[in-house]
Amino acid sequence: MTRILAVSFAALLFVGCGGAGKPTQEQLGKQLTEVAAALEAGDLDKAAPHLLVPPGRSMDELKGQLPKIVERKEISSDGVKILLEKGKFGPLADVFPEHGGRRAKRAGLKLEECYGLRLDPAEVMAHWDGSSFKIFRLDDVGKLTADTPAAADEKPADEAPAADEKPADEAPAADEKPADEAPAADEKPADEAPAADEKPADEAPAADEK
Repeated sequence: MTRILAVSFAALLFVGCGGAGKPTQEQLGKQLTEVAAALEAGDLDKAAPHLLVPPGRSMDELKGQLPKIVERKEISSDGVKILLEKGKFGPLADVFPEHGGRRAKRAGLKLEECYGLRLDPAEVMAHWDGSSFKIFRLDDVGKLTADTPAAADEKPADEAPAADEKPADEAPAADEKPADEAPAADEKPADEAPAADEKPADEAPAADEK
């Protein structure tokens, strides 16, 4: 009985520590906050473990690039706070449908194991290894401000067109002429009789013509 209780306690402790937990925005936010604070303090050794070493690069090479991340405003403590408050978190394919797959492939990762956090123009992409994130993209997080609008939901594919969109079967606009519309007042139909000032081809020459 004592052994069973010990095993059960160990299992609960493992799950409680997040060993088999589901990735959350809170977890990614915690790591981003630590990365931002470490980089702003110049502590590269503390920031580096949260980041994914790019294929073909070493940890030392990665550390050599980290100071530039802050200089270029790719991350900041204030920016992280705004991103967590207003951004959109979820599977990478949902958050960045336009290029998430390409980024994951470039990093040598499985798309289904990657997650994103987005608040335009800021982008964060990270790989979930089952217990923590490895961040492989940080972009423009330090450029976010309090005035940055919250992430907007996308328009569903079956949503009705906006007021300024014309459905495919809508009647032509007022300034469009349907193909079978009668000619305008200044257009002469092909079979119309010649105007008074036009001379038919077979008419006799005028009195002053020889």
